[in-house]
Amino acid sequence: MKNLGVNHSNLISILLFFNLLLLMTANKTMAQSSQANEQGAQTVDDFIKLSKSNLSSDPQQALKYSGTALEIALTSKNDSLIAKAYKCRGTACYFLQQLKESVICWDSSLRYFEKTGKTKEIGNVSNNLGVAHSDLGNYQKSVDYYLKCLTMKRLEADSISVGHTYNNLGTIYYDLRAYNEAQPYFEKAKTIAQQFNDTESFIIATNNIGLIYTELHQFTEALRSFKESIKHAHKNEDLSGLAVATENIGNVFMFQEQSDSALKYFYEAQRIYTNLGQKNGSNFLGIGRSWHLKGEYDKALKSFHEALEIAQQSGDQKIKTDALRNIFETAKTSGNKPEAYNAAVWYIGLIDSVQTLFDSTAIINLQAKFEMKEKVHEIETLTLQKKIQEEQMAKQTVALKTQRAFLYLNLMALFIFIVLVILLVRFNRKYKRTSIDLRTQNQINLKTSIDLRISNKTLSEQEEILRTLIETSPDTILLKDGDGRWLKANQAMLSLFDLSNEDYKFKTDHDLGILKPFFTKAFEACAISDEVSWYNKQPTRSDEIVPMLGGGFKIYDTIKVALFSPDGSRQGLIIIGRDITQRKETELKLNAALKKAEESDRLKSAFLSNMSHEIRTPLNAIIGFSDLLKDENIQVPERHEYLRLIQENGDALLSLITDIIDLSQIEAGNTKINYGQFDLVALLNEIARQYIQLLKKSNKTDIEFQIDLPVNELIILSDIGKIRQVIINLLNNAIKFTDTGFIKVSLLVNKETEVDTNWFQVIVSDSGSGIPEGKKDQIFDRFAKFSDSNKRIYGGTGLGLSIVQKNMELLKGSINVESEPNAGTIVTATFPLIFAKRIDRNRTKKKFLNLEGKTILIVEDEQSCFELLKALIIPSGAILLHARDSIKAMHFCRKHREIALVVMDIRLPGMNGLELTKQIKELRPDLPVVIQTSFALPDEKEACFDSGCDGYLTKPIRSELLLPMLDEMVG
Repeated sequence: MKNLGVNHSNLISILLFFNLLLLMTANKTMAQSSQANEQGAQTVDDFIKLSKSNLSSDPQQALKYSGTALEIALTSKNDSLIAKAYKCRGTACYFLQQLKESVICWDSSLRYFEKTGKTKEIGNVSNNLGVAHSDLGNYQKSVDYYLKCLTMKRLEADSISVGHTYNNLGTIYYDLRAYNEAQPYFEKAKTIAQQFNDTESFIIATNNIGLIYTELHQFTEALRSFKESIKHAHKNEDLSGLAVATENIGNVFMFQEQSDSALKYFYEAQRIYTNLGQKNGSNFLGIGRSWHLKGEYDKALKSFHEALEIAQQSGDQKIKTDALRNIFETAKTSGNKPEAYNAAVWYIGLIDSVQTLFDSTAIINLQAKFEMKEKVHEIETLTLQKKIQEEQMAKQTVALKTQRAFLYLNLMALFIFIVLVILLVRFNRKYKRTSIDLRTQNQINLKTSIDLRISNKTLSEQEEILRTLIETSPDTILLKDGDGRWLKANQAMLSLFDLSNEDYKFKTDHDLGILKPFFTKAFEACAISDEVSWYNKQPTRSDEIVPMLGGGFKIYDTIKVALFSPDGSRQGLIIIGRDITQRKETELKLNAALKKAEESDRLKSAFLSNMSHEIRTPLNAIIGFSDLLKDENIQVPERHEYLRLIQENGDALLSLITDIIDLSQIEAGNTKINYGQFDLVALLNEIARQYIQLLKKSNKTDIEFQIDLPVNELIILSDIGKIRQVIINLLNNAIKFTDTGFIKVSLLVNKETEVDTNWFQVIVSDSGSGIPEGKKDQIFDRFAKFSDSNKRIYGGTGLGLSIVQKNMELLKGSINVESEPNAGTIVTATFPLIFAKRIDRNRTKKKFLNLEGKTILIVEDEQSCFELLKALIIPSGAILLHARDSIKAMHFCRKHREIALVVMDIRLPGMNGLELTKQIKELRPDLPVVIQTSFALPDEKEACFDSGCDGYLTKPIRSELLLPMLDEMVG
């Protein structure tokens, strides 16, 4: 054995000698090649520098430069340049996430660097390959390359790089959940970083140690490590390290189910990541899990979706699968079955693309391999030392026994020793071959065992996910055997038939109908459709109706797939049903909506037809008589008659427009009740006076207007405008259908002790033509018109009674009609009675003042409207200024301080009247403004007063309304 050691040592010395000769020869060759390709080497280095400078800003350009460098290097046939060029191209590919291409380039670089013998570059490229294989999930190769890097860095005595490699090895074992194997590497990395003052590596290693403690549930030690990392990160101003350590502290509190403390640190980490311009998916996972612990499932789902979005952008499959798994669990817990279902489906599609991690046996194998290499290195060193010692001892022994008297004895002993050594060498070789064969077989067995475990685990997970999908699916799913017996049903099917707590298996629909009599008919229908599916021997689809215990029913779109054995016998039946009740209801609603739309279209056509007639009739008179007035030979009485007819038809046209606007506002729900106190008796007397005058003007002197009021005063709280409109429309109808006889307005008041029973009635009766037989139910329809016994069709819009009915509904009153043909009509309007305080009747009316010397600014873009206002105002003695737009108006207000009043149209070129009013009020707050408009809507009036106006008039402008308002504003 000692001689073998000597021979082995001599052999090594010889090999080293020849290697030195070869190295010297290679160095000479390389030197010559370097001199020959000096200019090429500079060009390669230039392109490598260009590639490095573009890595961060433009990786694609960096890849292009590295390709040029590689082409030049391959042409030069210089191993060193080729190795550098391959290394540069591999780095560019890695930056572009072309991991497989980067591995190919770095492998080529490593082979060329090994030819040059540059241990530093061999170590660097080996480290790069370890990182790339780790990213690809090839952990075995990653560990091999890291160990090779470790050996090279030790030969270089680069302790800091050794520490970095220890940290990389620990990270792989950590990812494989081999925490006891990972921790020693992190500890070594931390010790080296502390020894050589490598602060960044110290922070990373300390953080990693804290992660180990966290996974081992040693939370006190974990917090101590993370806080130590935060301390050094603050000291070194390392925001990235600070964010990671803060996030890890949040994870520690989350593992301890201290969700409030966890959220505090997670949100602090998120703030730091935001300052760094980064989004961290794992931090959002921690936030979501903390909200899940608190039962805030909506917030948890929001955070998990944030993590999922970040993972999709970065391509991090691990974060993506964790996010989907957490979304599924949270949605399932919160009862959000559709979202749980979608997450599970996504997860199934993703899990096949994610490489399964090594189990604990593979980890132990990796650790054993690494430790074995270290031990082999130590054993070889010790063996070498031992052999040297044995060689020296053998030499001393031989020297002592080399006496002439024992020469033959020593030769014999030497011969025996040589024979033994030969035998031992042969035995050792056989032993090594056997050990190699056993090791190879063990590796094969181990790999087979790992693959089997991975396959079993994957199969188990997929079965669990499939089971969860079926159970959480909102669709009903059922499997029957060939005899129609229930084998397996999901929860949706069991809940539908109230079978959640029943033993349903191996029972037919008939058996279940006896168990649940309420669903007997549904089970019978199901059994019939089963027979149809088996008979057709192909998938069938039909709608099935299932009654509900709480009332009503549900409709299911049911698909049935019959299964048959090879011999044609029935094997089973798959039934899948989807609730389409809402869809059916929607279809019914759509059909109803279609019919309503068709009816609306018909009514619209009728409305346009009626409006065309009703608008053209008064316009015909207005335009016709206006043309006749152009004749200067018309006598004064005829001219007055024409003017009267123009006035009447204009009033009729205005009444039509007012009725249309009122009805549209009521039907659109824009009309409000404006409560106020007033004297109902005074209102009725005022209306009576107006209609007595109206009868005289219209030459209906054969009609007697009567009024019956039982009290002199009745102060009530209601909407005076709507009550006035109801009474006026009823009186208009009475006058329209009465030629002779009487029209009477009566008031009936009921005063009870209970407030809810108080009411009053306004009764309008006449002796007119009455309502034709069968038409009484139609009088409140829009555009309803009737004829008398002489087939005379009465005029009007046909909207008055529709407005009356809508106003009575708003006032919570009622209306009743009694009528007979040719015997008159009695209409009774009943209103709720709310008493109010007495009104002060001693207010003095303001005397109309002269506008002599007052300056009034009129802002109107239509010349005809200005001429009308001018004709109405000039007789009062006022001075008028005319502005056609807002710019001119503001100029007048600034220049003419004597302006006492502004009258403007609401629609002006450029700026509208509301905006102009605001600007005038900002310039001169005390200057009164009156707005005139054609809209005449309640909202429009409110908008005018909100803008700051002092008065409001609707077109057409009447002198009896305009002049008193101007006098009130200016006087």
